[in-house]
Amino acid sequence: MQTLGIESQTDAVYLSGQTKTSKIDYTIGAKLTSPDLGSDQVIQVNNQPQGVQQTVSLAVQAGKTYTFDKSVVIATSNVQNDDLIQHVNTELTQTSFDDTVKTSRDYWHQAWQDADIKIRGDITSQRLTRVNIFHSLVSAAAIESGQLDASVGARGLHGEAYRGHVFWDEMFILPFYALHRPELAKQLLLYRYRRLPAARANAKAAGFAGAMYPWQSAQYGDEQAQITHLNPITDTWDPDNSRLQRHVSLDIAYNIWVYYHDTKDKQFLADYGMEMLLSIAEFWLSKATYDDQTGRYSISGVMGPDEFHENYPNSKTPGLKNNAYTNIMVAWLFQTIDHLRTKITNEAYQKAANAADFKPELATKMTDISHKLALEINQSGIIAQFEGYFKLPTLDFRAYRQKYGDIARMDRILKAEDKTPDAYQVAKQADALMAFYNFDVSAVQKIITDLGYQLPKEYLTHNIQYYLERTTHGSPYRELSMRS
Repeated sequence: MQTLGIESQTDAVYLSGQTKTSKIDYTIGAKLTSPDLGSDQVIQVNNQPQGVQQTVSLAVQAGKTYTFDKSVVIATSNVQNDDLIQHVNTELTQTSFDDTVKTSRDYWHQAWQDADIKIRGDITSQRLTRVNIFHSLVSAAAIESGQLDASVGARGLHGEAYRGHVFWDEMFILPFYALHRPELAKQLLLYRYRRLPAARANAKAAGFAGAMYPWQSAQYGDEQAQITHLNPITDTWDPDNSRLQRHVSLDIAYNIWVYYHDTKDKQFLADYGMEMLLSIAEFWLSKATYDDQTGRYSISGVMGPDEFHENYPNSKTPGLKNNAYTNIMVAWLFQTIDHLRTKITNEAYQKAANAADFKPELATKMTDISHKLALEINQSGIIAQFEGYFKLPTLDFRAYRQKYGDIARMDRILKAEDKTPDAYQVAKQADALMAFYNFDVSAVQKIITDLGYQLPKEYLTHNIQYYLERTTHGSPYRELSMRS
């Protein structure tokens, strides 16, 4: 950041500047007061090249308590278009420690009234649930005002990893917001809507139609995912193809559906949601290819949520073919659009279709693909994570645990042994089973049945057992997906 100006008053200082890359103007104001300062005691201001400091000197006595109140206000050009210093000064003049405490107390009292979950007989689960509710609220509460063009980073406000970028992780938290803070959930979706032009540009640059949202999103909606990844075991940089997790667009579509399902906000669906859904659908329509020999459509060049598998062993072409989670979600999306179309007027639908450049014949193609997408399912009803998965050998997890202890990041261990996780049946986290996290069992079973596949009895039990034996839970909080 670059400091552009410093101002001071009797008890307040102001520092203005601009971020170097994004060129966002900001002003920080700080007011320092104390009831223990006499009329002859002055707050000293020390201007520095890149900052400003307030200093108070006073004689103190042992055993006596002294009180100092410091209020800080921050304003940026992302929110305010007028004079930032004037805005900050107004806020500082109106604020006080007592008012701030009261506002915070009132907010959290109402928050716990609305969103608390009480668990009997398990104090650990109770504490963990409440700390997650707390983090969920503080990470996004400011966005609810509609003044911030932002979403929730994968690590909230408290984790430095992922550089604050927005991933598919919205999908795990938006249902909570939709129930308890529907306006907040709407604002998170509008963050994605405002980046719809960028998603269209992403798709066009990759040779596809429609909208392709980035795996990692930030200010502009272009792809922010890294192309190399540090392996701390070998201290080397390996190629990173995580941007091929195109399912992020499907997860955004899922969030739109969750929001509408919980709020019945037809106006949002008409004005924003349907255009996004059609744009995402057009991308997948352009990515699906038909095989005359099998009579089915396939989707290639993608990664699933697993993240350990980026491509086939010894293949120079990145990505996988017919990832189960991706294909199931594509079929779901096409069916869901057909359903949600009935919830808005035909005029509203046509307006959204025109905005998305979604031609009438594409609706027919959606129906065809939603019944003919390829999956690989064996006789026990186990759904292959992707085409060819069953041909890969398994790993002896017990031997690796004896050798390394923690094998959560098995990908790094294998690469350190000059091997690759692409060549084995090993998963970081739920992938083929993720659809059962999103929907209930009957809904997923119907999607698979509509695709023309018959599942035997106990197929879900077989799938859970099968993938638990092959999953290292490299992303612990997603272990829930395996047990839901």
